[in-house]
Amino acid sequence: MTAAQVSQVMAGSMTLAELRRLNGKTQAQVAESMGVSRGRIGSIERDFPHIHYPVLVRYLDAIGADLMFGAGGQAFSFREIQADPEKAGSRERRLADRAGRVSL
Repeated sequence: MTAAQVSQVMAGSMTLAELRRLNGKTQAQVAESMGVSRGRIGSIERDFPHIHYPVLVRYLDAIGADLMFGAGGQAFSFREIQADPEKAGSRERRLADRAGRVSL
């Protein structure tokens, strides 16, 4: 999964379902990984971009994708920020923290 593909989803030129299929995942596999029903995955895919940021992060993680954040002219992946919060700015750390506390 490339950052460019995730960017296409964010720009609206690719759907979450297309991104999931590109990574060879079924809704059932993603649901199991996230600990939710397959119907919830369908809802997430249909409702994008009107889903909460933490849900998006969990979904992207379940399909093997990652978000990139910019801070001070540098780019950090969500996983890098979780692993080493001091790498990124306070805004990126807050976003990563909030995504880690999501309730589906």
